[in-house]
Amino acid sequence: YQRRVRGASGLSTSKRTTACAPLRDLNPTVLRNLLVSSALLYTRIWGFRCSVPALPRVIQRLRSSSAMEGAVAEQTIGSMLDKASFDRQIQLVALRVPSQLVGSCMKQLQGHLLNQPKMKNVSSQEGDDKSRLVLLSSGIVDPLQLPEEVQQYVSAHGLESIPHAITMGYDLLTADQVLKKLLPDGMEVPSSFEQVGHIAHLNLREEHAAYKPLIAQVLLDKNPKLRTIVNKTDSIDTVFRTFKMEVLAGEPSLETEVHESGCRFQLNFEKVYWNSRLQAEHRRIVDKLSTDDVICDMMAGIGPFAVPAAKKGCLVYANDLNPSSFEYLKKNSKLNKVEGKLKAHCQDGREFVLQLARSGIRISQVVMNLPATAVEFLDVFQEAFSDYPHPLPVVNCYCFSKAKDPIQDAIKVSLRVRVRFQAKVGVRVRVRGHQWLSAGWSLLLEKRIVFPFCAAMRAVSWPRHPFSRGAGCAGCGPQKEDALCHLHNATTVKLGIFAEAGQETQASNECD
Repeated sequence: YQRRVRGASGLSTSKRTTACAPLRDLNPTVLRNLLVSSALLYTRIWGFRCSVPALPRVIQRLRSSSAMEGAVAEQTIGSMLDKASFDRQIQLVALRVPSQLVGSCMKQLQGHLLNQPKMKNVSSQEGDDKSRLVLLSSGIVDPLQLPEEVQQYVSAHGLESIPHAITMGYDLLTADQVLKKLLPDGMEVPSSFEQVGHIAHLNLREEHAAYKPLIAQVLLDKNPKLRTIVNKTDSIDTVFRTFKMEVLAGEPSLETEVHESGCRFQLNFEKVYWNSRLQAEHRRIVDKLSTDDVICDMMAGIGPFAVPAAKKGCLVYANDLNPSSFEYLKKNSKLNKVEGKLKAHCQDGREFVLQLARSGIRISQVVMNLPATAVEFLDVFQEAFSDYPHPLPVVNCYCFSKAKDPIQDAIKVSLRVRVRFQAKVGVRVRVRGHQWLSAGWSLLLEKRIVFPFCAAMRAVSWPRHPFSRGAGCAGCGPQKEDALCHLHNATTVKLGIFAEAGQETQASNECD
């Protein structure tokens, strides 16, 4: 391989050494798999299986070595995860209660029962079918610690208190409890994850590198619905918003199905972008749509906005540049029986919008769910809608914000949009947990800052038209010009300004 490729490329000896250096840095298992694949491919292409008789034996040895390393890894995890070491005996006090009185006794003892996750408050004794043991809280060592009215109930029914031992083991502990015991003191416990179908997606830190298989196995044990654990190994830096990942435990298959907004979505988590944490945002957008809306989803992915909107009755034109997303978009539209309402495309977002606008198709809502670069696509609307025969659409543009003050960041973004596209820009800012903070201009820009935030905007006209500056508004008063009022350039647009965050006041007048 080196003679053919490195030599043919004309690299010097020193450069060849440098070029080969990364191979020495590969994980041994990855390197073995690479060698096996290369050897098999080499024999199939050049037909050297017979002329190099030792090659099949080399391949077999490499495969055996890889399998042996996998077995050793499993043994290592097994030795680190000694489930028997979690067993501990807890001494409790139990009340022997006749079977017919268990219900009323439980009501009397509310707040004083064991109440441990995955454990029952009532236990049975072998050979005794007429009574049950009601387990009291671990903090109660004597029935006299119970409130007086409970003691009277116990005495009135002649209930006997007896010592009772239970075993708290691995199966009764949560993943957080197990990992706190297994990981070194001071190390963060990575018990949270994003679930995509049967897949758990982790973002482990460097300090967790030596414990990745152990963490994955614990999460598999404690979450019966999970079958695969993956870890993100690199940031999202591709055009298609996908990222590199490694399978830490469970099944290697990344084909899965998720359910959201009453729809089913099939996807390959490695080939397409999906974020389960955006479910509430998907629902927010779809809920405000009407059946008369015509949607242009410029960066549709596999259809988290498009499919529910089509199922609601909207006509949806959905597009994604990723061929894999495009295939799953078509598959999901068929799976949810909305093929007649959803038109799937696979092309550049700008070309897609221009094509729809030039075709004279009425569009009422545009969704731009590509937070990293969506703002850069806004220039297409100047060209697409300059002679548009229909009312201009509302554009929902998603952006990232790392600012400490996301509201001011939203205003800055709107100013950049205004300067770049010479449009009149207003801002609507929403911080999670608060009401809408709103102000209106000719181009209405809503920013929902929940990392990512959404900016929904409606242009009154393209291009910019003359305006006169307003003297003030009811929310801020004529004497005060804060960051919002300083931008008042609207013509006959009603304003709603917050006096304080989360408290909306309706303006009674209009800017001139």
